[in-house]
Amino acid sequence: MVVAVLLALGGQPAARAQIRAGLEGLAWQSPETMHARERALVDALAEPMLAARDCSAALQSWFDARTADARGDKEAALKAWDAGLKALAAPLPLLPEPAVADLSRVRLVSVQRLGGAELYLVDGMVVRWTSPAGTQYGLCMVPSSRPEGHRFPLLVYVHGGLEGLKADEVLWLGEQCRQGYVVLAPALGGQPLVSGSLPDLAALRSEGPAGDAAADAVEVMALMHGARLSTAIQADRCAVLGLGHGATVALLAASRSGLPSCVAVAEARRLNPFRAYLARLQRGENTWSDWAAFCNLAPAEQLAGLRRQSAAHAAATLRCPVLLGLYQSDTGGLEEQAHRDVLAALPADGPGGRLEVLPDRRSAGTGKTPETVCRRTLRSLVDFIRTVVPPDDGKDALLAPEPNPQTPGGR
Repeated sequence: MVVAVLLALGGQPAARAQIRAGLEGLAWQSPETMHARERALVDALAEPMLAARDCSAALQSWFDARTADARGDKEAALKAWDAGLKALAAPLPLLPEPAVADLSRVRLVSVQRLGGAELYLVDGMVVRWTSPAGTQYGLCMVPSSRPEGHRFPLLVYVHGGLEGLKADEVLWLGEQCRQGYVVLAPALGGQPLVSGSLPDLAALRSEGPAGDAAADAVEVMALMHGARLSTAIQADRCAVLGLGHGATVALLAASRSGLPSCVAVAEARRLNPFRAYLARLQRGENTWSDWAAFCNLAPAEQLAGLRRQSAAHAAATLRCPVLLGLYQSDTGGLEEQAHRDVLAALPADGPGGRLEVLPDRRSAGTGKTPETVCRRTLRSLVDFIRTVVPPDDGKDALLAPEPNPQTPGGR
């Protein structure tokens, strides 16, 4: 099951799973190739699927019909399509909320001090904690000039790669720390803490499945819980920034923990896996290359996996300001729809969120290098974060005049 879920949702399985019978060649079909009765069933599946309802019986009928149609048994296929429609006639329950682990006992332990030119004016360290998935690692940075008793706001950075933090990311995080944040950047499941460009730390690798956004969200939640115990951190001022795979992780962690004061993400993929799944049934836009392998799971397991990974449905409990950065090239399709699904799901009485269209990271013809475009993306996210959780280096308190003890109230 784990391999199939990871195939579907961006993970790194050991080998490609066999395609389920009846789905061979479906990726090359167009909507016009669908039988009218199949189209009726798929159209009827749209509403309950996008609402995350348990439509597993109807989905099983669709698979049965595909198998029958593939072997040339049209009569059996017609019966199965009709059975699917019948299964959708009764009220369908919502899929259950994913369970949230108890992370109250998580403690962060400093295991290694860091130095170097890129960390000037920063106290860098590697932190470790234990979670249900095993031993985890993260990078922690604290401004080295800390007024006595001062607590800094927290910036959690969830990167988008599968090979750990890159050297330029570490440099950028140092910049943010010097502005007046404690910075925490976890190594996600199955990943090294940093890429091979920093060999001294590349041997530190977090345990757990690689590429599982829901499992990675648990680690980010654990990191935030552990950080709240630090005397250097303001527990009620936490911002989360995520890129790529880390964007989905950041949104899931923010929604399921309730800890962040704001969350800003960019380059997110498949924020609503239900919508991407439905598009494959409809022979529409294909943003899911391994969907057919995921379908080896039983329909009930498929739906549970979608619900567990869906940032769009988790957003119903997200009560902090949200910024979703979307690249220009992703507008007008499934990715934009999924981003808007997240915004639509935010609580009506909460602070809400907004979508910001960003310059393409694909920078051909723009005169910008990919690094420059990425920096612009990060600047957009950080500018938003600073409106909610501004940096605080504590120097204002040092510059405040001493109260005059000879006058009431120090005046």
